[in-house]
Amino acid sequence: MLSLLQQVPDSGPQVECIKDLAIDQIVTITCLTGDICEYVLSVLQQPLQNRDNVIFRQEICRDLYNYPGLLRELTQICRDYVLLKKEWDEASARQRPKTSAMQAIANSLDLVRDTISALEVNALYCGKIVAFPEILLAVLSKYQLQSQGLLQIQTVCQERLADPDYIRLREIAAELSEVAPMIGKGCEICVDIQASLHAAQAHLVRLKTGDDDQTERTQSLLGALFGRTAKPVEEQVVNLVLDGVTQRELVSLINEALKEVNALLVYLTQSIYATFANLADELWFYRFALKLKQVFEKEKVPFCFPVIKLAADDIFDCAELYDLFLLAQDSDRRYPARNIVPNDARLDVSTKGMLIQGANGSGKTTFLRAVGIAQILAQAGLPIPSRSAVISMRRRILAQFSGEDTINAADTAGRFEGEVKEVSDIIAKLEPYSLVLFNETFQTTAFDEAAAAIYDILDIISEVNIKWVFVTHLIQLWELFSSAHSNVLFMQTSSNDSRRYKLELMNGAGDA
Repeated sequence: MLSLLQQVPDSGPQVECIKDLAIDQIVTITCLTGDICEYVLSVLQQPLQNRDNVIFRQEICRDLYNYPGLLRELTQICRDYVLLKKEWDEASARQRPKTSAMQAIANSLDLVRDTISALEVNALYCGKIVAFPEILLAVLSKYQLQSQGLLQIQTVCQERLADPDYIRLREIAAELSEVAPMIGKGCEICVDIQASLHAAQAHLVRLKTGDDDQTERTQSLLGALFGRTAKPVEEQVVNLVLDGVTQRELVSLINEALKEVNALLVYLTQSIYATFANLADELWFYRFALKLKQVFEKEKVPFCFPVIKLAADDIFDCAELYDLFLLAQDSDRRYPARNIVPNDARLDVSTKGMLIQGANGSGKTTFLRAVGIAQILAQAGLPIPSRSAVISMRRRILAQFSGEDTINAADTAGRFEGEVKEVSDIIAKLEPYSLVLFNETFQTTAFDEAAAAIYDILDIISEVNIKWVFVTHLIQLWELFSSAHSNVLFMQTSSNDSRRYKLELMNGAGDA
């Protein structure tokens, strides 16, 4: 089965902080229908773990960015391809045998008519489905493609169309789309005879089309296509008395032979259909990628495909990183856009994490959200709103959001218990080379107790190559990390109105 989403099998833990990072809202704003949103979110929730797969998607995005018309054409023909299967199923349902068992015994010809009708329908849709590679190739060949994914599909189409068995199947589908006239001219079948001299199974050898000079016979009309060895049919002459009983038996044998051909035709067509069946849905993901590009261009912000590094490189380095959620909101509005401020975000292999403080509404949570969104988009093979970016793969992406706007005096105790459980769940799920985002965690308890607890947690997880970003008002954390000479970045939002929403390195931040 071909795929535009991954080059090799890929699996890993799902992201559970999609809503915390407002990615669900971003997708809802940029996508057209609920079904598309659901599919795109399902892809984003499963970050790639193989660097080659990320690059595989990036290359396809670039091709589709270079040729927007290609995405439109591919989407249309792949949607039509999916509808073919639906139409085929509906047509097949209408062709189910309408003859009762008693009627079939009385007149076997009714049963043959039903089989012929079903065979003609299946042959018709077989012809349409096996013609799809030719249609797909015609579209792909119009563009100068560079991505391995689209070139691979182009190669598969070319190989299919040059395959003698595939060519023969298209011919057979065309021949069987009108079986009744050929049956009227006659057909030849071979019959497996049991030791008791009873017929076991009948096989269609050929339909007479008027060309009686062709004397070559094989075991089954579709035998070669299914890997069966072609064996000459042994000639055995049997004299039959064509009374009523014998005629019904002969008709039954013809019916069994046609049913075998019908079953083989359906099986092979379904196998071929499955090869391209996923492409239509996968193209919705790239439709989302194109929508992102439109948001970036409308908001006039730089964007890039991050340079993807291995997990062991342990780096997150984005220059002028914007919050995609704010960009998507502004792009969807009719009134003038806000002045969305970008920030640099840099965590290298020697840095344990980043502590961020600042006044309420100064952009701390926005920055935290931008980092999480960038990591998820990067591991999905998508572009991010940043002038440049170098990002390592992360095994897990986790977040705990406890903004002050969700806290009140009545639920302080309950909220603290909930935060403890959430943090405990995060710790239980952590793996080396993960990214954890904390927003105002443990703000509902005594400052000294909260700071000590958080310090212990962050200090321990830092020892197993886990990067973290922590937004907090707990000044005590700065003192604890500074006295321990930990390699932590101490950041704060600017107090200068002219640099509002800008993050700055704190003065006197020790070893940071």
